[in-house]
Amino acid sequence: MTFEEVRNKLTGGGAGSIEEASEMLRVLIGTGKQTPVQIALALNESKRFFTGPRWALWAMETHGLPDEKYAHHRQNVGEMLRRIQALSKDKYALFLEIPISKLDMWTELYNDGVRNPELENPCVPVFNFLKAYPDSPEWKRDKLRKTIVSFLHPEKAYQPELNLKFDALGTALDDDQLSRLTRDENFGSAQAFVMAYNGAKLCSHAVGVIKADSRRFSAEQLEDIEHDLSEARQVIRQLILSKRNTGA
Repeated sequence: MTFEEVRNKLTGGGAGSIEEASEMLRVLIGTGKQTPVQIALALNESKRFFTGPRWALWAMETHGLPDEKYAHHRQNVGEMLRRIQALSKDKYALFLEIPISKLDMWTELYNDGVRNPELENPCVPVFNFLKAYPDSPEWKRDKLRKTIVSFLHPEKAYQPELNLKFDALGTALDDDQLSRLTRDENFGSAQAFVMAYNGAKLCSHAVGVIKADSRRFSAEQLEDIEHDLSEARQVIRQLILSKRNTGA
Protein backbone atom coordinates (compact mmCIF):
# COMPACT_ATOMS: atom_id res chain seq x y z
CA MET A 1 0.00 0.00 0.00
CA THR A 2 1.38 3.41 -0.97
CA PHE A 3 1.14 6.63 1.01
CA GLU A 4 -1.41 8.01 -1.45
CA GLU A 5 -3.53 4.88 -1.10
CA VAL A 6 -3.44 5.22 2.67
CA ARG A 7 -4.47 8.85 2.48
CA ASN A 8 -7.36 7.97 0.17
CA LYS A 9 -8.46 5.22 2.56
CA LEU A 10 -8.45 7.64 5.48
CA THR A 11 -10.39 10.21 3.50
CA GLY A 12 -12.91 7.62 2.38
CA GLY A 13 -14.35 4.63 4.16
CA GLY A 14 -11.34 3.69 6.25
CA ALA A 15 -9.87 0.26 6.87
CA GLY A 16 -11.87 -2.88 6.15
CA SER A 17 -9.88 -5.15 8.45
CA ILE A 18 -7.27 -5.08 11.18
CA GLU A 19 -4.70 -6.23 8.62
CA GLU A 20 -5.51 -3.27 6.41
CA ALA A 21 -5.39 -0.85 9.35
CA SER A 22 -2.04 -2.32 10.38
CA GLU A 23 -0.67 -1.88 6.88
CA MET A 24 -1.84 1.73 6.87
CA LEU A 25 0.03 2.36 10.11
CA ARG A 26 3.14 0.62 8.79
CA VAL A 27 3.20 2.88 5.74
CA LEU A 28 2.53 6.07 7.68
CA ILE A 29 5.06 5.39 10.43
CA GLY A 30 7.73 4.31 7.97
CA THR A 31 7.17 6.90 5.27
CA GLY A 32 9.48 9.50 6.79
CA LYS A 33 6.90 12.23 6.19
CA GLN A 34 5.32 14.31 8.92
CA THR A 35 2.09 12.37 9.27
CA PRO A 36 1.05 12.46 12.96
CA VAL A 37 -2.54 13.45 12.17
CA GLN A 38 -2.87 10.63 9.62
CA ILE A 39 -1.35 8.22 12.14
CA ALA A 40 -3.98 9.30 14.67
CA LEU A 41 -6.71 8.54 12.14
CA ALA A 42 -5.18 5.15 11.33
CA LEU A 43 -4.88 4.30 15.02
CA ASN A 44 -8.56 5.03 15.42
CA GLU A 45 -9.28 2.76 12.46
CA SER A 46 -7.31 -0.07 14.05
CA LYS A 47 -9.05 0.25 17.41
CA ARG A 48 -12.41 -0.51 15.80
CA PHE A 49 -11.33 -4.14 15.52
CA PHE A 50 -10.51 -4.58 19.21
CA THR A 51 -12.39 -4.72 22.49
CA GLY A 52 -10.90 -4.10 25.91
CA PRO A 53 -7.29 -3.12 26.66
CA ARG A 54 -5.64 -5.38 24.07
CA TRP A 55 -5.59 -2.67 21.40
CA ALA A 56 -2.99 -0.42 23.07
CA LEU A 57 -0.69 -3.39 23.69
CA TRP A 58 -1.07 -4.43 20.05
CA ALA A 59 -0.22 -0.90 18.86
CA MET A 60 2.88 -0.83 21.05
CA GLU A 61 4.13 -4.27 20.08
CA THR A 62 3.26 -4.13 16.39
CA HIS A 63 4.05 -0.52 15.54
CA GLY A 64 6.47 0.62 18.23
CA LEU A 65 4.29 3.17 19.99
CA PRO A 66 6.11 4.29 23.15
CA ASP A 67 3.38 3.60 25.72
CA GLU A 68 -0.34 3.11 26.27
CA LYS A 69 -0.96 6.75 27.18
CA TYR A 70 0.53 7.90 23.88
CA ALA A 71 -1.54 5.35 21.95
CA HIS A 72 -4.80 6.39 23.58
CA HIS A 73 -4.11 10.12 23.19
CA ARG A 74 -3.40 9.73 19.49
CA GLN A 75 -6.39 7.46 18.91
CA ASN A 76 -8.58 9.98 20.73
CA VAL A 77 -7.51 12.63 18.22
CA GLY A 78 -8.38 10.28 15.36
CA GLU A 79 -11.79 9.52 16.85
CA MET A 80 -12.58 13.21 17.22
CA LEU A 81 -11.55 13.91 13.63
CA ARG A 82 -13.74 11.09 12.33
CA ARG A 83 -16.75 12.46 14.19
CA ILE A 84 -16.04 15.94 12.83
CA GLN A 85 -15.73 14.53 9.31
CA ALA A 86 -19.17 12.92 9.57
CA LEU A 87 -20.72 16.28 10.46
CA SER A 88 -18.83 18.78 8.33
CA LYS A 89 -16.34 18.21 5.52
CA ASP A 90 -15.23 21.85 5.71
CA LYS A 91 -14.48 21.69 9.42
CA TYR A 92 -12.75 18.34 8.92
CA ALA A 93 -10.45 19.92 6.34
CA LEU A 94 -9.78 22.78 8.75
CA PHE A 95 -8.86 20.45 11.61
CA LEU A 96 -6.56 18.36 9.42
CA GLU A 97 -4.34 21.44 9.16
CA ILE A 98 -4.03 21.87 12.94
CA PRO A 99 -0.81 20.47 14.45
CA ILE A 100 -1.24 17.30 16.50
CA SER A 101 -0.02 19.03 19.68
CA LYS A 102 -2.96 21.42 19.43
CA LEU A 103 -5.43 18.71 18.43
CA ASP A 104 -4.60 17.00 21.72
CA MET A 105 -6.00 20.09 23.44
CA TRP A 106 -9.13 20.13 21.28
CA THR A 107 -9.90 16.60 22.47
CA GLU A 108 -10.58 18.11 25.91
CA LEU A 109 -13.65 19.71 24.34
CA TYR A 110 -14.57 16.53 22.49
CA ASN A 111 -14.21 14.36 25.60
CA ASP A 112 -16.38 16.79 27.54
CA GLY A 113 -19.05 16.11 24.91
CA VAL A 114 -18.53 12.35 25.23
CA ARG A 115 -19.16 12.61 28.97
CA ASN A 116 -22.37 14.60 28.50
CA PRO A 117 -25.29 12.21 27.86
CA GLU A 118 -27.59 15.11 26.99
CA LEU A 119 -25.66 15.95 23.81
CA GLU A 120 -26.66 14.31 20.55
CA ASN A 121 -23.06 14.47 19.33
CA PRO A 122 -19.84 14.83 21.34
CA CYS A 123 -18.53 17.34 18.81
CA VAL A 124 -20.98 19.98 20.05
CA PRO A 125 -18.48 21.55 22.51
CA VAL A 126 -15.82 21.53 19.75
CA PHE A 127 -18.08 23.39 17.33
CA ASN A 128 -19.34 25.76 20.04
CA PHE A 129 -15.77 26.69 20.94
CA LEU A 130 -14.89 27.20 17.28
CA LYS A 131 -17.96 29.41 16.85
CA ALA A 132 -17.03 31.47 19.91
CA TYR A 133 -13.38 31.74 18.84
CA PRO A 134 -13.20 31.45 15.02
CA ASP A 135 -9.49 32.22 14.94
CA SER A 136 -8.60 29.66 17.63
CA PRO A 137 -7.03 27.17 15.16
CA GLU A 138 -4.30 29.78 14.63
CA TRP A 139 -3.65 30.43 18.31
CA LYS A 140 -0.46 29.49 20.06
CA ARG A 141 -0.67 26.45 22.31
CA ASP A 142 -0.55 28.37 25.59
CA LYS A 143 -3.46 30.65 24.72
CA LEU A 144 -5.47 27.73 23.33
CA ARG A 145 -4.94 25.62 26.44
CA LYS A 146 -5.92 28.39 28.85
CA THR A 147 -8.99 29.40 26.85
CA ILE A 148 -10.24 25.82 26.60
CA VAL A 149 -9.92 25.46 30.38
CA SER A 150 -11.86 28.70 30.85
CA PHE A 151 -14.49 27.61 28.32
CA LEU A 152 -15.09 24.25 29.99
CA HIS A 153 -14.68 25.49 33.56
CA PRO A 154 -15.72 29.16 33.89
CA GLU A 155 -15.15 28.96 37.62
CA LYS A 156 -11.46 28.30 36.89
CA ALA A 157 -11.15 31.05 34.31
CA TYR A 158 -7.54 31.97 33.69
CA GLN A 159 -7.05 35.67 34.41
CA PRO A 160 -3.46 36.83 33.81
CA GLU A 161 -3.06 40.45 34.82
CA LEU A 162 -6.82 40.80 34.95
CA ASN A 163 -7.25 41.07 38.69
CA LEU A 164 -9.26 44.14 39.59
CA LYS A 165 -7.18 44.61 42.73
CA PHE A 166 -9.82 46.56 44.59
CA ASP A 167 -11.28 46.45 48.06
CA ALA A 168 -14.95 45.53 47.63
CA LEU A 169 -15.69 47.28 50.92
CA GLY A 170 -13.76 50.48 50.38
CA THR A 171 -12.97 51.23 46.74
CA ALA A 172 -15.35 52.27 43.97
CA LEU A 173 -14.40 51.03 40.51
CA ASP A 174 -14.45 53.53 37.67
CA ASP A 175 -15.68 52.88 34.14
CA ASP A 176 -12.28 53.50 32.55
CA GLN A 177 -10.66 50.78 34.64
CA LEU A 178 -13.39 48.30 33.79
CA SER A 179 -13.31 49.25 30.12
CA ARG A 180 -9.57 48.56 29.94
CA LEU A 181 -10.14 45.23 31.65
CA THR A 182 -12.85 44.01 29.28
CA ARG A 183 -10.91 45.13 26.18
CA ASP A 184 -7.84 43.13 27.20
CA GLU A 185 -7.06 40.36 24.68
CA ASN A 186 -7.00 37.81 27.51
CA PHE A 187 -10.48 38.76 28.67
CA GLY A 188 -13.02 36.37 27.17
CA SER A 189 -16.60 35.24 27.68
CA ALA A 190 -15.66 32.88 30.52
CA GLN A 191 -14.05 35.69 32.50
CA ALA A 192 -17.00 37.96 31.69
CA PHE A 193 -19.44 35.39 33.06
CA VAL A 194 -17.50 35.03 36.32
CA MET A 195 -17.25 38.81 36.61
CA ALA A 196 -21.01 39.25 36.09
CA TYR A 197 -21.82 36.38 38.45
CA ASN A 198 -19.64 37.80 41.21
CA GLY A 199 -21.07 41.28 40.67
CA ALA A 200 -24.62 39.98 40.98
CA LYS A 201 -23.75 38.10 44.16
CA LEU A 202 -22.09 41.16 45.69
CA CYS A 203 -25.13 43.27 44.90
CA SER A 204 -27.67 40.75 46.20
CA HIS A 205 -25.87 40.58 49.55
CA ALA A 206 -25.36 44.34 49.82
CA VAL A 207 -28.85 45.69 49.07
CA GLY A 208 -30.36 44.44 52.31
CA VAL A 209 -27.88 46.43 54.35
CA ILE A 210 -28.35 49.48 52.12
CA LYS A 211 -32.10 49.26 52.65
CA ALA A 212 -31.69 48.99 56.41
CA ASP A 213 -29.65 52.21 56.50
CA SER A 214 -31.05 53.97 53.41
CA ARG A 215 -31.08 57.42 55.06
CA ARG A 216 -27.33 57.61 54.46
CA PHE A 217 -27.72 57.58 50.67
CA SER A 218 -29.25 60.14 48.33
CA ALA A 219 -31.74 59.31 45.60
CA GLU A 220 -29.09 60.21 43.01
CA GLN A 221 -26.62 57.69 44.44
CA LEU A 222 -29.22 54.96 44.37
CA GLU A 223 -30.28 55.91 40.84
CA ASP A 224 -26.70 55.43 39.62
CA ILE A 225 -26.75 51.86 40.88
CA GLU A 226 -30.25 51.27 39.54
CA HIS A 227 -29.26 52.48 36.07
CA ASP A 228 -26.33 50.08 35.76
CA LEU A 229 -28.32 47.15 37.13
CA SER A 230 -31.30 47.90 34.89
CA GLU A 231 -29.18 47.89 31.72
CA ALA A 232 -27.44 44.66 32.71
CA ARG A 233 -30.73 42.99 33.65
CA GLN A 234 -32.26 43.92 30.30
CA VAL A 235 -29.36 42.36 28.38
CA ILE A 236 -29.47 39.17 30.44
CA ARG A 237 -33.25 38.91 30.04
CA GLN A 238 -32.96 39.27 26.25
CA LEU A 239 -30.32 36.54 26.14
CA ILE A 240 -32.49 34.21 28.22
CA LEU A 241 -35.54 34.76 26.01
CA SER A 242 -33.49 34.27 22.86
CA LYS A 243 -32.06 30.97 24.11
CA ARG A 244 -35.45 29.68 25.20
CA ASN A 245 -37.03 30.61 21.88
CA THR A 246 -34.29 28.99 19.80
CA GLY A 247 -33.56 26.09 22.13
CA ALA A 248 -29.87 27.06 22.13
